[in-house]
Amino acid sequence: MIQLVWQPLKSDDKPRDLKEIAEELRAAQAKAKGSIAATEANTRWQRDMRRFFVSVDGQAPAGDLVLLEPIFNLDDQLVAQSEKAGSETNGS
Repeated sequence: MIQLVWQPLKSDDKPRDLKEIAEELRAAQAKAKGSIAATEANTRWQRDMRRFFVSVDGQAPAGDLVLLEPIFNLDDQLVAQSEKAGSETNGS
């Protein structure tokens, strides 16, 4: 069984960079994928679900999962908007 634990930031923690979080997520997914692939239940699932998926390069249905790079960061957008609003207020 895979268990994910959410831990809130402590008051002395600083916000984390989205790219850092994405890298940690990729590493955790790779580890989980290896653990899941080794199970007999996964073998059955792959066999039974193959007909519902279009495979890339002949890989198993979940084997060709592609993680996309984030191109939009809401935090960056909010900071930019806040800075723009601040400069417009100070400049008037």
